[in-house]
Amino acid sequence: MTKAIQEGRRLRLEVDGIEEPFYVDPLPARRGRELTGLFVDAAIGQLDPLATAAIFMECIGPANYARMNGSLVDRYSASGDYTETYGPDGTVKLPPSSVRLPEGIPAGALYVAREDDSVPGEAIRQEEGESLCIAAFYWQTAAGMEAVNQFIEHGEGSVGFLRALNVLMYRLGLSPSRTSPGSGLDSLTQMDDTADTTTHSGGGTLAKLPPNRRSRRSKRAPKTLWG
Repeated sequence: MTKAIQEGRRLRLEVDGIEEPFYVDPLPARRGRELTGLFVDAAIGQLDPLATAAIFMECIGPANYARMNGSLVDRYSASGDYTETYGPDGTVKLPPSSVRLPEGIPAGALYVAREDDSVPGEAIRQEEGESLCIAAFYWQTAAGMEAVNQFIEHGEGSVGFLRALNVLMYRLGLSPSRTSPGSGLDSLTQMDDTADTTTHSGGGTLAKLPPNRRSRRSKRAPKTLWG
């Protein structure tokens, strides 16, 4: 069971049985809008699974992700230059400037998890890790704590995901599918072809999404958010 509390400008996430909470720092509003657009791309199968995972690493924070997954998280610039590596204890190491984005990693993936047997991780199940990432993502969007609360209050998982998605889609002026969702990003299965693209009053500062993000049907999405 995940617990989420906003403390000042940070989100505190707790998992039953894990003593130390996870603290999530806010991303700039502009980046939140960009990640929301990428999330919609992922939902309609237009984003590489590794780039999709990078969205959640960025939203929850690379050090938090490394701690959950028992891995290292490498950060790359938009041009593909390797800039730094995050460990689960929050340490940051600077790599050689000659290192480049590995082959097969999409340019849009700014964060990439790398397994390392020497890195300790929390005893977190995949389901719990996904819940933490999803809560952090929704908090970074214009839907904020309203979506996070919907996700948790409705039991997390696919049902909670869809409830939170409804809040986000309302803010975007879009209409989510009413079909039964699967897990993770598979919950985003369709977008109504006649979706109202007008931003509702009180819907935050998110601008309308371009037409190619409004009315596509889902093709294929990654089965898990876990790296």
